[in-house]
Amino acid sequence: MGVIYIGLPEVLRCYLPDYIINGWFDYSYKLTKAEETQGVARGLAFLLAVPIALFALILTALRTTAQTAQAKTDSDRLLAETFAKSIELLGHKQSAVRQGAIYALGKIAETNIEERAVIANTLCAFIRDSKSTEKSSTDNTEKSNTDNLAIDIEAGIKVMVRISKDLPKYNRDKRPYDLSNIHIKYADFSDANLENFNLSDSTFKTCLFEKTNFMNSNLIHTTFDDSNFQGAKFNKDTELKKANLSKVKNLTEEQIAEIMTIREEYREGLELPQP
Repeated sequence: MGVIYIGLPEVLRCYLPDYIINGWFDYSYKLTKAEETQGVARGLAFLLAVPIALFALILTALRTTAQTAQAKTDSDRLLAETFAKSIELLGHKQSAVRQGAIYALGKIAETNIEERAVIANTLCAFIRDSKSTEKSSTDNTEKSNTDNLAIDIEAGIKVMVRISKDLPKYNRDKRPYDLSNIHIKYADFSDANLENFNLSDSTFKTCLFEKTNFMNSNLIHTTFDDSNFQGAKFNKDTELKKANLSKVKNLTEEQIAEIMTIREEYREGLELPQP
């Protein structure tokens, strides 16, 4: 009780007049009726201030939570609108607009990792669809359009490479990313993580695959012509059946030894560079 008697007056003195404190803790001091009434009123006010302050803090916390939830809702809505608009603009007739849509999707993928796999599949579909025009051009008008599409494909590949690092982690349904039956020239896939990609029945001419990860990838019946494979990675589940690597550059003996560890049925008909 001694500690309370000594400490409590000092605390209360910050809030109540001296004569009130003296009246409460010094029994030789006699309060007048007015002082007693005033002291009780101030004491009650002090006691009520604490729950009121707590209530104000709770209201502030609830308001902050509501504002945060609203901000997230607004952000999600903006994300959905941007995504939908970007998908729509991939079919625009102007090359610059299509490229802008591709880079917008890339920005979404970088900041929203849960959307990364969806955007990767979208870009794969865009690249696959675009390649058909490249093969069918016959006159100058179509060739000009083809050149623009090639730029779009390059933009799509750049974004794909940029977001590919963690793609296997976010591929929930485990289906391969489909880049099959495409015909690409002068593209840069360096440092791309193409794990679990389907590149079958495709042709890559004069492309860069430096330090590209082909682990668990499907390269069946795919031709790599005059392409740089320096540091490219394979594993026992890389499918190379009837793949043509005979004209690739910078494929080392160590890489070839790694390829030879692939299951025999996965490399049946594989063509490698001649010594």
